[in-house]
Amino acid sequence: MTTLGDYLRSHREQSGISLEEIADVTRINVSQLRAIETEDFSQLPGGVFTVSFVKQYARAVSADPEHAADLLKARNSLSSPLPFSGAERAKDPLLARGPIGRIGEEFSNFINSYGSMVASVAVGLLLIVGGLYSYELWEQRRTEEARQLAQAEAEAATPAVAPQPEADPEPTPVINKSQSAINLEVRIVEKVWIRAVADGERVLEGVFQAGEVKPILADKSVQMKVGNAGGVLLAFNGEDATPVGPRGHVRSLEVTAQGIEIMQPPPSPEAQRPSNAVRLPTTTAAARWADLAWSIPSR
Repeated sequence: MTTLGDYLRSHREQSGISLEEIADVTRINVSQLRAIETEDFSQLPGGVFTVSFVKQYARAVSADPEHAADLLKARNSLSSPLPFSGAERAKDPLLARGPIGRIGEEFSNFINSYGSMVASVAVGLLLIVGGLYSYELWEQRRTEEARQLAQAEAEAATPAVAPQPEADPEPTPVINKSQSAINLEVRIVEKVWIRAVADGERVLEGVFQAGEVKPILADKSVQMKVGNAGGVLLAFNGEDATPVGPRGHVRSLEVTAQGIEIMQPPPSPEAQRPSNAVRLPTTTAAARWADLAWSIPSR
């Protein structure tokens, strides 16, 4: 019966390959290859590692690795069984390094044998994941395009509503001055306090600043009280503006269709003044004479 050593040696010699060349291909040292040929398995790590070494040797010399493994099993069945004894374990460099060393060696052999297959599986998984991600993006894009298309069709089906022109603001009512018997324009030339009542309705009251113009319209009469008579000019029915009185003086006046009347204050105990009213002419020259008349004491 052909032994494992004879089977492998004969194939090596037929191939014309040396142990050193096999060692370069399999990364198994020459002493271990020679131990396989001489079947001195005490020089080998034992277990699955010895089976791996035998198969690698067989492939390097173009022998049948499975037949070589069967010859190894037959050889081991006639010799000491595995696992190794304590003496053999001490000779095993892998076992001497402990279980972690053996696990590393087994993992290295696994990578050497199945590394390309693992890489192919990893690439396949990456391709699957990438395909799923691309499909999800495509589905989202297709959904968005369908939504935009539906929205465009809905907008096209909705009749366009013509923009409504903005309503013109309500025109400011124009007061026809000719309809009022009294058209009074109060021009403020200095800071002044005024209260005015037109046809029984209060139309002005408060402090006004220089430059302001306040129109007052009435049918029957306008009663006014001015805190600073010199700060007010009155234009009656379009005529020239006339002063009410001196600066710092208080004046009460009444305006009717016939003209402007300045009311005298009630007489004081020191000086009795006539109670009749003084009519203020509507011309500028006459107004100056009227203002002068206030400074002449009554006889």
